[in-house]
Amino acid sequence: MGRMDAGWRPELGKLVVIGHGDDPEAAELLKGEVLAAHPDAEVYTVPIGPIIGAHTGPGMLALIYWGDNR
Repeated sequence: MGRMDAGWRPELGKLVVIGHGDDPEAAELLKGEVLAAHPDAEVYTVPIGPIIGAHTGPGMLALIYWGDNR
């Protein structure tokens, strides 16, 4: 969350996507943290498919947002 706090630019887009590797509970916890820190964010959680999931493994979380940091 530290990188998002520093680099998120809601003026570019308020959409935030949390991808998870077969761990919807962890994704929902992260969603709660994002909304607590940034209540105007539009947060969606989505499962990562089998192609990416085969490389990352179960339990992976991705936090995707519009920002100015790379």
